[in-house]
Amino acid sequence: MPVYESDQRHIPESLKEHDHWVLWGLDEQGRKRPLAPWLRGDLYPVKWGGDAPERPETDWETAYRCWQHRYSYSAPDGMVAGDVLPAPLLLHDPLDPPLMQVDFDDVRDPETGVVSDEVAALVDRLDGFCEISQSGTGLHVFVRASLPGSLGKFIQSLADIGDIELYDHGRCVGATWEHVTGTSTAVPERDSVVNEIISEYETPDQRARRIGGRSDHNGPDNGDTDTSPLTTHSGSPESSDISPYFDVDVRDIADTGYFSSYRRDAPGDEWEGPHPGHGPQHSDADDCTNFGVVPSDNVWYCFAHGSGGRGIELAAVLCPQTDIRCDNVPERNPGGWLRDQPIALLRTCLWLRAERVVSAEAKPPYDALLATADVADLYITDEHAGIIGEANKEIVRAVYDELTLADV
Repeated sequence: MPVYESDQRHIPESLKEHDHWVLWGLDEQGRKRPLAPWLRGDLYPVKWGGDAPERPETDWETAYRCWQHRYSYSAPDGMVAGDVLPAPLLLHDPLDPPLMQVDFDDVRDPETGVVSDEVAALVDRLDGFCEISQSGTGLHVFVRASLPGSLGKFIQSLADIGDIELYDHGRCVGATWEHVTGTSTAVPERDSVVNEIISEYETPDQRARRIGGRSDHNGPDNGDTDTSPLTTHSGSPESSDISPYFDVDVRDIADTGYFSSYRRDAPGDEWEGPHPGHGPQHSDADDCTNFGVVPSDNVWYCFAHGSGGRGIELAAVLCPQTDIRCDNVPERNPGGWLRDQPIALLRTCLWLRAERVVSAEAKPPYDALLATADVADLYITDEHAGIIGEANKEIVRAVYDELTLADV
């Protein structure tokens, strides 16, 4: 079996052309942490991701200069300045084509350097810059490629010899630059190879997720006579205990603003492009893919802020009267989060109704009705139990039907 060893450190010149650099080190729990001495004057980890107050990445020259002077910076307990290395971020607004990290985990014997024939064949097919990972048990290959179908990431086992993981955005890379002797030093475009590898290794569930299962949406310019910026695909009259507001088609909410102008189709029926509200943050709109829609799951995701959810959570972000930003939406249980803000939920529902995403007859969420009673000073709810009562439902619903955003 092939032996993968390194006889030099090397950083590909093409990676130095872009402003995506940080330093990185391990914290005391062994987790990768981006470091930006150019921002803070020390080696304390900086925040990077959905709720980060600043963008830590910089140009190669700045990162290199700080790396060379790393011993002059103070370091917190559990981080050693000598262990710090420069590395590129896989940005939330990716390069075009994106920088991709193909991460082979637990595939190399750290004592002998041996890897399996299967892994070696995959490395040969990718034919990109290959390095040995920090643990010595893995390999990283860097190429330029996009994950198909707005996958976000692809992870699959390699038949008892380790795992293969593919990332094209939103990741802090723990690069070692320990180049594997005999492999390429370039970072080439490899979209077709990546697509082939995913097709070969994906499970049926992963394929269904990538391809999607819905094709009933015609998208823009489909000849509809409705002039509303949002067209109706859900929101039937009251017919069950679940409010149609919680099942609006995410495409109807997303296809506005920046997104409708610059979105592109991904494999299957998925969409990607700039966020419909805040748009691109670090790239041109026509190159930006910081926002994705997965119609088969009826969900959206903002890669710039690490947030996502259903259509109603996106509506809360886009509704001008809610003052909710994308980075306010939690990664976990966004539905419960919105129900805990009844006035914001009410405004969101009224906006959805005004934009004709739901019909006027659609059953509103119960918490929106509670907010209606509060806004209208109806004094017919039990403030301790948080209930309206059967006798008062028709009254509150009648008031809701007459409410507008200007009233709330």
